[in-house]
Parts: sequence; structure tokens; C-alpha cells
Amino acid sequence: MNIGIIVIATNKYTQFILPLYESIKKYFYPKENTNIFCFTDKDKEIVYKKNLITISIKHEPWPMMTLKRYEIFHNNRYVMNQQDYLFYMDIDMLIINYIDDILGEVIGTCHPYQNEKVPNCTYERNSKSLAYIPIGQGKNYFAGGFQGGKTDKYLAICEKLSYNINRDLENNIIALWNDESHWNRYLLDNPPDRILSPDYCCPEGKQKYTTKIIALNKNHNEIRS
Repeated sequence: MNIGIIVIATNKYTQFILPLYESIKKYFYPKENTNIFCFTDKDKEIVYKKNLITISIKHEPWPMMTLKRYEIFHNNRYVMNQQDYLFYMDIDMLIINYIDDILGEVIGTCHPYQNEKVPNCTYERNSKSLAYIPIGQGKNYFAGGFQGGKTDKYLAICEKLSYNINRDLENNIIALWNDESHWNRYLLDNPPDRILSPDYCCPEGKQKYTTKIIALNKNHNEIRS
């Protein structure tokens, strides 16, 4: 089975590539053929590693690199369409326990903070945005940092969300939590068949023995500059 993991690492985020790569190779479906697709502006500088495929993209200032992720994936779908499953991970994450039982058509991960506040969490409340969720709706708040599904299904979602985000941008709208807001709108209309706990998107320092993936602590302002 071929499993693809997609990451974006431009500018200062390239420092996270190798630590995440090593954790993926050790813990993420180690018995399968796992490929890491790294979209980066420094592809010529990255040391070759087995199953690490670099794809060159241009860096853009925050929040465009996260907001346009679905467009990047859709535009490069032919690079990844030979995988059986695709997962997206934030580059500043680490896998710390074995993962080998999370496959499904569409996989959503409950947010470690926001999910506890549903339906009064910070969904997008601007009714002019295509990410809009009215007050009182929603059963889960899904993190943008770890998501995926069967390749054809996930790439179709990327196409849809890319369209919605670009429509918002044409109207000078950026949703509150960027691409994550659009992901939540999509999953409200199309619930995932596999819902993962916050153990798959846990802040560093808050992990328990059940935690699978941590989001590393960092200075956001410094690293986004």
C-alpha cells in the first residue's frame, strides 16, 4: 500500500523537515510504503532522503502559505495521485507513537481546544464567506493540522476548498482561521467517516501516554517573519 504525507515547508519552516521525516519513517505505518511530499522553496538545499519527494513552490507571506494549501495540492495532484491514501500534516509536528489504524474515506481530527467549545467555538461567522457556519450549528471543530483520506476523495476536497477560498479572496474575505475554517465548513456538510481524537494534534507539553502526534511549541511571529 502506498501512503502519502503532504507537508509545506518554506522560509524558516524548513528547519522542521528532517525531524518530522524521521518521526514519520519510524512511527507512521512503518510496514507500508510511506512517501513524504514536501512543498518547499528550498528544494535544492534539502539533503536527499529515501521516500522524500520535494516539489518547488514560491514562498508567500503569512497567511497565504496556509490559506492556499489546497490550491497547491490541487495544482500538483498528478504528483501524488498514485498513492492509495493521502494525509496532510503541519510541518512543525512530530509523531511520537505508532500509527497504523486510521485509514478511511475522509479523516478529520478534533481540535485540542476548540472542539470542547462546540457549538460556541470560533467557526467562521462572516455570512459572506463560503466558510460561514451559523451559530448553533456544528458537532465537532476539526484541526487543520492533520487530515486526509483516500487519495481521490481527498484531492477532490482540495479542489473544492481551493475554489471556495479563491472565491472569498476575490471578495476580499479571509476566514478567521484561514484554510481551517473552510475545512470545518466542508466537514459540516460532508461529515468524515473517521474522526480522530485530539491525540493526533496535541500541543507539545500537553501530551499523554495515548498521544500520537504533537504540535511543537514555537514563536509564531519569529518563524513567520
